[in-house]
Formats: sequence, structure tokens, C-alpha cells
Amino acid sequence: MNLLLTTHLPHIDDVRSIERDYQTNPLLKSDVEWSRMLFSIRGIKEYYAQKVQAMLSPKKENVETEEHQHIEETDDEWITYNEMLKRFDFNGKTMVKDANWRKKHDFYPCKQDGKGCALRINVPLLKRWLNGEKE
Repeated sequence: MNLLLTTHLPHIDDVRSIERDYQTNPLLKSDVEWSRMLFSIRGIKEYYAQKVQAMLSPKKENVETEEHQHIEETDDEWITYNEMLKRFDFNGKTMVKDANWRKKHDFYPCKQDGKGCALRINVPLLKRWLNGEKE
């Protein structure tokens, strides 16, 4: 992965650090929101960088298997709603698109930029949510 793509974007540890600071200093709310947004951008950039890298790979027949292996190793992976349906099986997975369901079930692993925008799900956060961990 080209490090220049994400050099100035926060890593998950940076976001968690500012979230911890926010618990003692409520004035950091906008900083927390900003860090989360930049972290989301990082995930999107890494996702598309992986896609481009796979398309440019000289081994066309092994691209799908290599991509699947790489997906398992990525810490900051973002997938679409349809990819989530294929890869995960849990009660209510078809309801994830419903904002009221997400709020009721405290489903924090996803981001949606606005009504009608595509839903993105963060795989590590989804796994934590499935294990019953709080955000």
C-alpha cells in the first residue's frame, strides 16, 4: 500500500485517544467528530487503493483469492452493505439499512454520509459489535 495515500490521516489509535480525552474534556467534541471523519476517509482511500492495486496486478487469475486473503488481514477495512450480507450472518442483518434499527440496536460499525448515500460498514467494528462490545 502506498503510504502517501494515508500519511496525514489518523489511525484508529489516534481516534480512540482523542475519544478518551473527550470523556474528560467536553470541549473536544468537534475534534472527535473531525478525527472520526478523517478516519473514515482513510478507510475509503485504502479500500480504493486496494481495488486499483488488484486491477493492476499482473496475475489476473489469482486476483480474487489474493483480494479475499488481504481482506482478512486489513484492520481498517470498509465494505458495502451487499458485501456485508455475503460475508456475515447475524439476526437483523437485512435491517442494517434502516436508520431507526441502527439507532435502536446501537449499531455503530457503519457510516452513511446522508439520506440516500451508500452505507459503509467497518469490518473490525462490526466484529466488535457482534461480540457485544460497546463503542
